[in-house]
Amino acid sequence: MLGKPEIDVMIRGLAKGMYVSPDEIEAMVDERRDTDAYKLRVLSLIDRIHSLRVELEAPVVARCEDHGIRILTDSEASEYLDKRHRCHMAGMDRAHHRTCRWVEISRLTEDERKNHDRRRMRQALIDQALAPIRALD
Repeated sequence: MLGKPEIDVMIRGLAKGMYVSPDEIEAMVDERRDTDAYKLRVLSLIDRIHSLRVELEAPVVARCEDHGIRILTDSEASEYLDKRHRCHMAGMDRAHHRTCRWVEISRLTEDERKNHDRRRMRQALIDQALAPIRALD
């Protein structure tokens, strides 16, 4: 297993469009690719890539691909980040609808009801503010 300094050297050498193979990652993290520990290590490695490259003022977008890590080109990153944003927005919509429909307000105390209404109002205002932006898609 490579230590943190060796991994940091590898991260510094990554360029957009590169692919770190599962074999290389297995050697770095000392885990087999068919284990949950490997998957967690890959996610930790991607997080380390993001944080170190931001520190170096050379940020990249990395993602899991076929048990390896792909460093996306700028055009790939643009598409990928747009899809992630859309998924995030859809999740916000689902959360807002759950809050509105799944809570029986009659079972809340007065303070809980006020807090619930305040949160629903905040969510509704965010949703309303984003509506014109969503219409651009």
